[in-house]
Amino acid sequence: MDNFTDLYVSYCKDQTDAPVIYHKFISYFIVSSIVNRNAYVPFGFRRLYPNLFMLIIGPSTLKRKSWAQDIGLDLIRSINSNLMIYETSSRQSFLAEMADEERTPRECGVVALDELKGFIEKSKGKHFQGFIQDLASMYTGQRIKYRRGVKNKKEGDNEVDHIELNNPFLNLSACCSFDWLTESIQASDIFGGFFARFLWVISNEPNLNPMLWPGSSDPEKRRSLINKLQSIQSALVGAEFKPSEAALAVWGDWYRSFRLKTQNSRWDANYERLTAIAMKLALLNAIIRLEASDTLINPESHTIEPIDLHKSIAIVTDTLQGYREITLGDTKTAVMMDKVLKYIVKNGKCTRSALLRGVRGINADFLDTVQRTLEQADQITITPAITDREIEIMVYAPTELGIERIEKL
Repeated sequence: MDNFTDLYVSYCKDQTDAPVIYHKFISYFIVSSIVNRNAYVPFGFRRLYPNLFMLIIGPSTLKRKSWAQDIGLDLIRSINSNLMIYETSSRQSFLAEMADEERTPRECGVVALDELKGFIEKSKGKHFQGFIQDLASMYTGQRIKYRRGVKNKKEGDNEVDHIELNNPFLNLSACCSFDWLTESIQASDIFGGFFARFLWVISNEPNLNPMLWPGSSDPEKRRSLINKLQSIQSALVGAEFKPSEAALAVWGDWYRSFRLKTQNSRWDANYERLTAIAMKLALLNAIIRLEASDTLINPESHTIEPIDLHKSIAIVTDTLQGYREITLGDTKTAVMMDKVLKYIVKNGKCTRSALLRGVRGINADFLDTVQRTLEQADQITITPAITDREIEIMVYAPTELGIERIEKL
């Protein structure tokens, strides 16, 4: 019996010549959207849910990025159209949509962007101030409380009107071109906290066999895909998935090797969050595997096995290859981020004034930007430190990022 991903790739190839890698990754996005908060991995004091932020990258027009995305969205709508969140006019309206009591499930949503460029530009407007931080918080399911004001000023009501999200689950898929990503976006955006949360899906190879005309969807394959999604939806209600002992051994070996090779660079936030994404994908692999074997409904089978992790690690490897194709290293911010981070790592900890003295070519204003970006990326921690002469900022570089989390799974 075909699993969901294999069947979905076959279904999409009938209709478009978009790269297979797009369909493969989007299949995970679809399953994640249907599962939402009904499956998780214990992750310390928190739960790791399988929501994904996915960035579909390729040359303009030629790769059918939006077309591939739309095929997946059509399946999500066929299961639960209420999940979709469409164009909103402000930060407040988006939060209100997520918090709507009539949403089923409440505080869960799916956002799809045909062009990330327009979204980023809009997010910088006055009606969307703080919106990017909201999305970053939703990615990790953090509580959001947005104050709108006093409910009725005319009647002297002093009760504060607010929007509150206690356990949001957001899936975000966006398309963008290589040109925009490499020429227009700031390095501080890429290496900061928001973009580090994305799973990058990149295809830059020529299409050697273009399809003359879009194909029709196979109704039998579509029906089978919908049946699989419905089976997943009905079988999982607050299901806990734990890695088996064998899977934990695979995870530990890979994690330590991966992080030791990828520490102390401006991509560090992306690398660290890729490890959490790998576990999310392993959870989705387990769900897809169990559905194909008709054992998903059995709670005793809810374990993540080595095969699930090996598949997710392969996906992370594909994403790493994509990072190498994004050339942002010549920007001033990127260069200074490397210099500052290397200086901090070399010294273990240092003050702001030490950075200004020790890092060649940096000034106080530019250090503010670099420092803020590194902190948002969880690469440094900033704390006040009292010296003999003044209160300065003590900057620390993290060591062995997150390795202790293995023991908490």
